[in-house]
Amino acid sequence: MPQLFSTEGLVYRYMMRLYQIMLLNLMFIISCLPIVTIGAAITAAYGTAFRMQQHSEGNILHTFIQKFKEEWKKSTIVWLSLLGLLIFTWLGYPVIRTLLFSSQISFYAGMLLLTIGLLILLYLFPLLARFDNKLSIAAVNALLLSIRHIPYSILIFLLCVGGGFVFPFYLPKLFILWLFLGGGTVIYGSSLIFSKVFQVYDTIE
Repeated sequence: MPQLFSTEGLVYRYMMRLYQIMLLNLMFIISCLPIVTIGAAITAAYGTAFRMQQHSEGNILHTFIQKFKEEWKKSTIVWLSLLGLLIFTWLGYPVIRTLLFSSQISFYAGMLLLTIGLLILLYLFPLLARFDNKLSIAAVNALLLSIRHIPYSILIFLLCVGGGFVFPFYLPKLFILWLFLGGGTVIYGSSLIFSKVFQVYDTIE
């Protein structure tokens, strides 16, 4: 029984992992506050989560900052492009809605483009965190991997939507728990699934 609570025991390891996820969540939230840094924060969080799985994270804070600096430029380009697209869609919503529902062809074409965009976005930040590729190559790989591993893609999508949106809105009594663990748990949980996909192609450098 004493071994259960030792530094090599199961309880200690789980509590340490929980502490790391809380710390990851805190750094992620703080890094997202300037808004413009959200892309880099997501990439850094995934990069740190991948290291945690390999038990090579070292100091969580230093690892997060290192990944943030390394992928700042590419991640910010992706995020600002997405933000610009969202603003454009919001401003032009009446026109876009009219075009979208003008015919079945335009509707299905719009849904297809939306699906492709979501699939790319789902994989792009983790790919930037895991592999050192050009942004254009990473975007193409994101689409190909998301389609090739569609069951995993659906699972990751449900995890992100459930943990990021459904949980805090439908379980408001647990909002404080979500605030301390939500983002970190979603990123770490989805990184476990991404690792199953990525390990076929490469390993962490």
